[in-house]
Formats: sequence, C-alpha cells, structure tokens
Amino acid sequence: WNIRLRDALAGAFVSSLDAFKRHDLLKNTYFDFIPGKEEVSGNFLRPVRKAIFDQLVLTKCLRSASGTWCLPKELRTAGKRFRELFPSETAKLVFGYDYVHEDQKADKVTLDDLGVQGALVSDVISLFNNHLKWFQEQPKEWKRSLYSLIADSLERYIKAGLLEVPFLPLDDGTGIVPKGARRLLPAREGKKYGFEQDLRILDVDYSILTRIRLNSGDFSRRLGYSRMTLTT
Repeated sequence: WNIRLRDALAGAFVSSLDAFKRHDLLKNTYFDFIPGKEEVSGNFLRPVRKAIFDQLVLTKCLRSASGTWCLPKELRTAGKRFRELFPSETAKLVFGYDYVHEDQKADKVTLDDLGVQGALVSDVISLFNNHLKWFQEQPKEWKRSLYSLIADSLERYIKAGLLEVPFLPLDDGTGIVPKGARRLLPAREGKKYGFEQDLRILDVDYSILTRIRLNSGDFSRRLGYSRMTLTT
C-alpha cells in the first residue's frame, strides 16, 4: 500500500504543472518543491525524485526565453556574452533551439537531471558550414564580437573542428578553410597592394586577428596555412 502511494507521487506532481504554469510566482519556482538528492535520506522515498524527473523530461516543463513552455531537450543555457551575440530569436533561427528563461529558477543539478545542455562550441562552428550566407550578412561589429569569443577559447574551438570550416575572413567578405590554405596576404588598413585580384587577402579588421596575432608565423603554422608578407 505504501509503495503504491509512493509511486503515485511523481504522476501527481507532474499533473500539477498546469496549475503551476498559471501562477505568476510558482511558474518560475515550482522546482523548489522537488527535494534535492541530499535531502532524501531514506531509501523508501529515494526513487521518487528520479521518477519525477523521468516524467518531466517528457513534459513541456521549462519556460523558454521567448515565453513558451518547452521540452527540456529543446532549450539550452548560455552565458550573457553568448546570448548577446545570439538572442533568442537568432538562436532559434540558426541553431534550432531557445534558451531557458532567465526567471526560471532551476539550479545546475536540476537542469542536468532534465537533460538541458549548455550552448556548445560546435554550435558556433556550425555557422561557418550551415549558415555561412547568414554569417556573411552580419555587421562587422557583430563579427568582431564573435571572433573575440572564439579567441578567448581558441584551443577548444580548434579541437572541435574550427580548422575544417571557412572561418578565416577574407577582405571580400567571404571566408576560407585554414587547413590547407596557402599564401594568404594580410590586408593593410587604408592601403592597397595593386594586385589584390590575384591573391587572397586576410581581413585583419576583426578582433581575433589582432588579439591572437593571426598574422604571426607561429599562429599561421598552428592553423595550417602559409602567410605571405611584402616589404614596401
């Protein structure tokens, strides 16, 4: 009898979600009613928490940044800098996901148990493959911010496949795959060489190119391209 009552708790909790969602306060805080792993001391009640989450992962239980209720797998978490670069509507357009609403009170353990992932390095890299035209249409200030984000975690991006996508910016607005690229000439601010049509010119306007010294021999070797310089 007691086991039957215990096993009904998860279903009863999930059935209460509609009421929580209609309440201005509870819609953001109802996860507080689920005991933490360390708060359940007895073996008899220990399965209840897992049973609740087993049902929640299949339920539209999290509010998105755009205000809709979603399955946990449909949402991501991300830091302020990432979200400023990719606001909710942009993230839905290019990545196919939205963020967890900032007012949704759920700690990392709760989000992990729901299967909510953080925004991934691979998401950013996918821009250069799957959304290259969209990327090229973005303003230069936005691109500077993106390259700066990449520069701050460069090794992670390289390990995730950065060298396999057309990430190196050229001065004609296109990009080139670093791996295997040969004889790239750095652009000179306000100056022309006179034979640009015969070369591929790196656009050094972006923050990453100056901050990580992309035009240095050491960095060019790491990225797998050859740098060409001229003396004037």
